[in-house]
Amino acid sequence: MPEEYWYLLAKKLNGNASHAELLQLQQYLQQDADFALQVKNIEALWSEIPDTPSGFDAERAYTKHVKRLNNIGEFESPDSTKHIGSLFKWYSHRKAIAAVAAAVSVLMLAAIFWPAKITTAPAPVAVTETIQTKPGSKSTITLPDGSEVKLNAGTELRYNEDFGEEKREIWLVGEAYFVVRENKQKPFIVHTRDYDVRVTGTVFNVRAYQEDPESETALVKGGVDIIMHNRREVYKLKPNEKFSHNRAQTEAISNSSGTIKELAPLVVPMITHAQLQAPVETAWINNNLIFQSETFASIAHKMSNWYGVDIRITDEALSQEIMSGYFTTETLSEALDILRFTTPFQHEMTKNSVIISP
Repeated sequence: MPEEYWYLLAKKLNGNASHAELLQLQQYLQQDADFALQVKNIEALWSEIPDTPSGFDAERAYTKHVKRLNNIGEFESPDSTKHIGSLFKWYSHRKAIAAVAAAVSVLMLAAIFWPAKITTAPAPVAVTETIQTKPGSKSTITLPDGSEVKLNAGTELRYNEDFGEEKREIWLVGEAYFVVRENKQKPFIVHTRDYDVRVTGTVFNVRAYQEDPESETALVKGGVDIIMHNRREVYKLKPNEKFSHNRAQTEAISNSSGTIKELAPLVVPMITHAQLQAPVETAWINNNLIFQSETFASIAHKMSNWYGVDIRITDEALSQEIMSGYFTTETLSEALDILRFTTPFQHEMTKNSVIISP
């Protein structure tokens, strides 16, 4: 059973799952009857067990994280600005970590005490560290193995408390730029909604937002393997290539055997912006928002994340207008004025939203 199933269930049991996560969990329940049966039994058990996990020590988990940083020479002091973002997340999320640990404890108890009802026990899950960036903000963190990750706006990254001890795995929703420290004995794996990215030491960018049907991985240096969740193929990328997968363009055609036929993902060269002379796929790490031959709806979605406001287009025809351009230091108001030069429209701005109409 995929670990993602149990992680989402843990968040639901503790009441801190987002609306998108609840929808994703519901989809898993509809797709997997065995999992649905297990969840029903676990939820019943959960209601009868006290909330506080007896064996969990959040301080110890935090101390182990700092110790690993010390071992690789990447930690200076609790006040070090180099790791202040990561440390702040550990302090502020200890209650959330305890909550997830509680849910995991219940899952493990359920596997022990309900063997007749639960046919497949979940694999043990370590305490999870979660780092998030809000829309309109970015962040840079250093992982326990010394790898550096830049997080774009509206991104969530999580990894187990024992990251780097036996394996290096993270789960990503959003966009991140990775500079991975080489370790051939412990491959670095990024899990996304549709596929996994496997490397040993390299530089690459992954974009996989939950609400965006298209996801892609762009390779800057080294090599990566892309392993689709529902396909047998492994896609290998060379530097300056990108892997692109679009759920919205996937054919779901049931053949006589009942299997699903999908359109193959694409492996194509990365795009260089003519004026900036920089790759489009990684422009965001230099504070450039680039769009090339995209619909206004797609651009509005990117701008919502970039500026941290809700942007809505009221007219369907206007939302499908094709535009190209880029922003660097422009304010939201300036960016909207630039777009109006090529496509006339009206807009009404409030503190946290923009409504665009013909």
